[in-house]
Formats: sequence, structure tokens, C-alpha cells
Amino acid sequence: MPGLRLDHVYKRFGRTDAVRDVSLAVDNGGFCAVIGPSGCGKSTVLRLIAGLESVSAGTIRIGGRIVNDVGPAERGVAMVFQDYALYPHMTVAQNLAFALQLTDEDGQQIQRRVRSTARAHQLEDVLVRRPETLAAGKRQGVAIGRSTIRRRDFLLFDEPLANLDADQRIAARREITRLHREYRSTVVYVTSDQSEALAMADRIVVMRDGQVEQTGLPLQLYDDPDTQFVAGFIGSPPMNFLPVVVRSAHPGGVTVGFAERPGADFTLPLDRWDVSAGTDMTLGIRPEHLATVSDLGGGGADGDRPGIRLQAQAEMIEPLGGWTTIHAKTTNGRAIVIRERGTSPLRSGSRLTVTAPTPRIRLFDQTGLRVR
Repeated sequence: MPGLRLDHVYKRFGRTDAVRDVSLAVDNGGFCAVIGPSGCGKSTVLRLIAGLESVSAGTIRIGGRIVNDVGPAERGVAMVFQDYALYPHMTVAQNLAFALQLTDEDGQQIQRRVRSTARAHQLEDVLVRRPETLAAGKRQGVAIGRSTIRRRDFLLFDEPLANLDADQRIAARREITRLHREYRSTVVYVTSDQSEALAMADRIVVMRDGQVEQTGLPLQLYDDPDTQFVAGFIGSPPMNFLPVVVRSAHPGGVTVGFAERPGADFTLPLDRWDVSAGTDMTLGIRPEHLATVSDLGGGGADGDRPGIRLQAQAEMIEPLGGWTTIHAKTTNGRAIVIRERGTSPLRSGSRLTVTAPTPRIRLFDQTGLRVR
């Protein structure tokens, strides 16, 4: 039985559906990330699970129990907010102890739990200080510690790392992952940062305009997106999209080409060929699946077996240590991004040939759905 289950959940504000027909399930002890652009409804879903908003339609089950009419305090969940929500007049120790003071635990037990939680979150040296005197990373550690000190079975995180710098985010990600592993809690983690979701979650829900766009394993969403939106949202840098036109459809697949370049056609071995010649589609290829060859050298592993072959000119080179990101423009003016391992001899203005193997190419129809 799933630890958490939403069935056809709606949330309406007046005549507006902020959440529409959302269904998802998270196994006991699972880590589910809900991602999507700002305003897609992901935080509203989290507030519905926590009981901070009422459900307009549908059912929410926690541990097999329908909790639509159950108050937040009785749902057995802990929630960490983006803005920390700490009590400014209390010390760190008092903030941590506050949730326990509502239970039957005696003072000595509470102090032991506070010390144990502070040790786990590296807060032992700031227990007597107030939140406003702490750095953002420490304040977030207090917020997470206060929410987990009662060892809840269900932990909800609403963009908890949004206010942290890069180093603090990495440390906080490790801490949340450790807590999940140690407590075996069921986690629902809302974020706009797809890299957080890919790094931490064992299941990802992608939302768009209040609805679930796709649900799956992290690498499944990366390698096998159902829609152009998911393909573009997952991955950094995002997938390249180029307009193509169907030349012909046959039992061996679909032959497509670039409208501006007759003769540079290629065949994709697709099972579906109920498309007619002349149909406009969108080709998708990830930056790391493109390879370059130029008179300066270079070339990726797939450069010798291309499915597509484009002529382009480098516009900007970003050396990033183990990777190089190349921003280029094709001869017909289409912007593309290439990501190659190591350093690159290319410079701004370099002319290059860009190739990609057929198995890496994704094709989307005019509605944004993947053609498989």
C-alpha cells in the first residue's frame, strides 16, 4: 500500500483550478520530487497534503487513511517551508524543543532529543543563539531539525534550499538525503530546480499548469520524455529543439529533414508511421549527445556515426573544467548548445560540423507529444 496517494485531486480558487486532476502515489519510505515552473501548482499540492489547504475534489490518503477532513496536526506529517518559519524570539534550542513540548515527553527526554538533533545538523555551537544571528544555511538546518525532531513518518519540503548559496545547497541536499535514509520517512519534495530532483529523488512528478505532465524514475524522464515540455524542463543545459518536416513514412520508420536544407534527410526507426509527408515536427537532441568536428580538431564519441549532420558556427565557448559548453548557430540561423567532455580547441567564430547518432534523437508532433 502506498504511504501517500492522491486520486483525481482538484483545488479551486474561485473559478480558477490551481490543481487539476492530480493523481500520484508514493511508496512507504519513498522520496518523490514534485517539480515544474513557477505557478504550476506544485506548492499547492504540498499544502493540500499537509492539510493547509482544503481539497475541492478528489481524495488524499496518508498511510491508507483518507485525510480530506483531517486537520494538519492529526495527519502525522512535518513540513519544511522555504522561508524557514522559525520563532525569532526563541533560541535555536528553544525552536528545536518547541514541537516536543506539545507531547508527553519530560524535560530530560526533550533535552536529549534537542542535543541529538543539534548534533545531526551541526548546530551544537549555535544552540543559545537566535535565528536572525545565523547564516542562511544554519537557519535552514534549524528549520529541518525542528520538523524532523519528532521523527515523523511523512516529511514535506517546499523548496527548502531556494535561499541558500551553491555550497550550502550541496550540504543541505546531503543532509536531507541522510535524514531520509536514517528515518526511512516518506518524503515529498517540491522544487523548481530539476538538478535537485535528479540528484535526490527516486521518483519525480513533473507538473505544468496545475496538472501532472509525466511521472517516472529520474533517468526515465531524462532519457524517455513523453512530451516536449518534459524534455525541455529536465536536463541542464536543456534539450535542443529544431523544426523538421516529414519527407516520407514507411515500414522502416520516418524520413525527416530540415525544411531549409533539402537533401540532408535522415531516417528514424519509429514504430509509428501514421504521419503524412509534409507534416511539421520538432526534433529534440540533448547538448551532451551532440559531437563537433572542426578544422581545429575535436569530436565526440558519436561523431563517426551521425543520424544528423549540421554545419554551424561557434558563438560562445564556456570552459567549465570537466565540461565545455559550446553555443553555436546553424547555417540556417538556428541556435544550438553542445556539451562536450574536457576542454575544446574551438573559439568564437570557429566553423564546425555537428553530428548526433540516430538513437539519441527524439521527435515531437505539433501538440508537443513524443512520437515513438
